[in-house]
Formats: sequence, C-alpha cells, structure tokens
Amino acid sequence: MVASKSERGDRFIHGERLHVLIKELLKESSVDFDMLDGVCVGKGPGSYTGLRIGVSTAKGLCYAQVSHCIVCRRWVVLIFLVVRRLM
Repeated sequence: MVASKSERGDRFIHGERLHVLIKELLKESSVDFDMLDGVCVGKGPGSYTGLRIGVSTAKGLCYAQVSHCIVCRRWVVLIFLVVRRLM
C-alpha cells in the first residue's frame, strides 16, 4: 500500500496529529496495522523538526510491528504517486 494524506493548518501540530492521521489513513484504506510489511519515511528536504517527528514516528511503528523501515527522498515518493495516478 502506498498512500498519502495531507492536512493544512495555521499551526505546527504535526507531532500531535501524525498518529491520528496515520490511523485515519489505515481506516480509509481498509488496512489493519498488522498487515503492514514496513514503513517508508521521507529523509528530506524538510525542516529539522518535521524530519525528526516523521523518522521517530516511523521507527516507533516499525518497532511496534517488527517490520522494515525504508528511508527515501520525498521526490521519489512524489514521482511514484504521480505515475500511479496516471495509470
């Protein structure tokens, strides 16, 4: 499963909302947490705090599930999503 979810706001609350967004995304995709083989997290570009929150969340999910954590550049994921949408 490759999925993305975005949320815009005027406050920097990603650390507070990220786990809720992940839970909503899994529910919308009809995917149970136990079904995940791994988690992909972006390694930048981005703000230091944003990257730290994302990587920490991904590592926590992987430790909880004993699954793989894959790190990639944001543009690779964006290209994949565009190509997938075109197909």
